This record gives sequence, C-alpha cells and structure tokens, in this order.
Amino acid sequence: MNKKLVLTFAAFSLAFTACVGFNPNNRKVLFFNGQAYKIPYGVGYSHPYNGANKHLNDAGINCGDADIVWIEANLKASLRAEPTSDQLREFYAQGKIGCSSPLSDQELQYTMHEENIAQQRSAESSQNLRHMQMMNQQQHNEFMRQQQRNIDRFIYGY
Repeated sequence: MNKKLVLTFAAFSLAFTACVGFNPNNRKVLFFNGQAYKIPYGVGYSHPYNGANKHLNDAGINCGDADIVWIEANLKASLRAEPTSDQLREFYAQGKIGCSSPLSDQELQYTMHEENIAQQRSAESSQNLRHMQMMNQQQHNEFMRQQQRNIDRFIYGY
C-alpha cells in the first residue's frame, strides 16, 4: 500500500513539475535598438555589444554579432561566477541559455499576426464562457421560479 502511495505522489509531482517551469520555446517579441528579437519568457538578456556573444562563441556556441544572448532567470540568479566554457555548453544543451537573431520584417509580421489570432481566440473563449454562465444563471432562475410556483400552489391552492 505504501509503494502505491509513494508512486502516486511521485507521478503527480512529476506531472506538476512538467507543466510548470521554463520552456525556451515559449517566446515573446523584444524590441531593442529598432530591431525585433524573439526571446523566451522568463529570461534575462544581454545586448549584442557587451561581449556575451564572444563568451558563447569561445565555448563553441555560434551567436552572430547582432544576436541577443539570453539566460534563464533562475539560472542567472543562481550563478555566482562567470560560467566556464563547459558549463556554457551544458546550459546551451539544456536550453537554459541561447541567442536570438533579429527578426526579418516578414517574421515579425507573421509573429504579430499569430499573436493577434491567439488574442482573438482568447477573447472569443472568454465571451463564450460569459454567455454560458449567463445561460446557466437564466436556467437556474427559471428553475427557482418554477419551484416557487409549486410551493405557492401547494400552500395557497392556485
């Protein structure tokens, strides 16, 4: 019995941690010096001119001169010293550090279009939810009126 409880707890913990956390593929648009970049949510980023690109390139990770280097916020907060080349390669392989190139005008337009569609779907979903809640409330009100009529008939005979 204890094994089942432990396994169930472990499965729920794993499922919960898999759903919550950093995902480098979940990205937003960042504008810097007139350029648009797509960087993950929950990261710190480094401007192209501050030398972070050189550290990554020295570690064998190819970042262009105009690329923005990003690092997961939790990882950035936990680092006490400059990471070694081996650590940089490991973080890059884990998706905790990376670089983003400037978006072309077409990529930016496509991204903005996709975000607009997502916002429209969200608004439609919210509107549908409000409509369903209103319909449920109306049904509840009608049910309560019927109940009151039944009580009135029983008590007053009409």
